[in-house]
Amino acid sequence: MHTMPPASTQLQISALDLSNAFELSWTRKRRHAAYDVPDSAKKSRPSSVCSSSSDFVQKQPRGIPDVVIRQAHFAKSNVFELLDTANASEDMYFLEPGSSLKIPFNQRVSSFSLPMILTFFGVSKVDYQLLDLMTDSQFEGCVLGVTSNYEAKNNYNFPILVDTRGVLARHLHLSDPLGGGTYPLASVMIFDRQGVELVKILVNYDYKKYYSSDNSLREVFQDVLEYINAH
Repeated sequence: MHTMPPASTQLQISALDLSNAFELSWTRKRRHAAYDVPDSAKKSRPSSVCSSSSDFVQKQPRGIPDVVIRQAHFAKSNVFELLDTANASEDMYFLEPGSSLKIPFNQRVSSFSLPMILTFFGVSKVDYQLLDLMTDSQFEGCVLGVTSNYEAKNNYNFPILVDTRGVLARHLHLSDPLGGGTYPLASVMIFDRQGVELVKILVNYDYKKYYSSDNSLREVFQDVLEYINAH
């Protein structure tokens, strides 16, 4: 169980239930539809005794997800700058999946890979829904949870970075004004293979803006990661 902050700094739990928008199964048609290629642009494979086919099958380019286009003009963070910011703090440690052992930041940070999905969470109902989504989904990226207080065994299938002073949340302007200045807003940031921020979604604020019950949060993340991994 999470350790709850004092009443004066406790997060105000939102009455909004976003479970439908979180958990909608990935059944809708991908928006990354292949572009039509004219016959004149198609290439032929040289004749071969090993194959009777003369058509050369090529991967078609994928479309850019709508959320990426709509956030293209935003100021972008770099994951390596964030790691430098975190490295300067002595108040951070990792909890591995299935463990309550506190691992110093410097001993764990070098093992992460890109693309990366930073998942900031506090103690409200929406935060727990977000964690369940991240642990139930098979996203093709490195998932890392970030919070400011987690005094329990990590029961999720991804590591959790405990940032006790909320340094990263403040650096990214994600501190919850009702969270005592340290808890982050429930949010997700996705970084591409170069470590550049591609998408940032604030779960409580971006509903019906970047995702909805018809285009779930799971779908949005899956779309963005497929786009990253295709390039």
